[in-house]
Amino acid sequence: MVIHKRTKLTPLQPEALYNDRYAHRMRICDLMRKYQVSAPTVYKIINRGKQNDFTVHKSTNHRFRCLKYGIKRLAKIEHDIEERLKKQVPTGRDTTRITPVRWSILIVSVCHCSRDS
Repeated sequence: MVIHKRTKLTPLQPEALYNDRYAHRMRICDLMRKYQVSAPTVYKIINRGKQNDFTVHKSTNHRFRCLKYGIKRLAKIEHDIEERLKKQVPTGRDTTRITPVRWSILIVSVCHCSRDS
């Protein structure tokens, strides 16, 4: 099993913390010192322990892991790209200022290159 480098407790420690709290009647501050974690972490483990859940949880928010969020984000990014592209397209009189391509120069340069090879 791979454990993240910033994991506060090993997979066996939450159950030991929960047992220390209820079997040995340890105070929260003593648990904090013993396991070197903050009070919110201790309370989180105790609440999960009440549901008999001692598994390792991912620290990322559920919203970022779900498909619905990903699709919404993709739609927003696509909309932003479309808006940027609309701003880049010339409008009004600017379209008449586009210089025409000189096809004769292009054809001569292509033909000249093809004769060399």
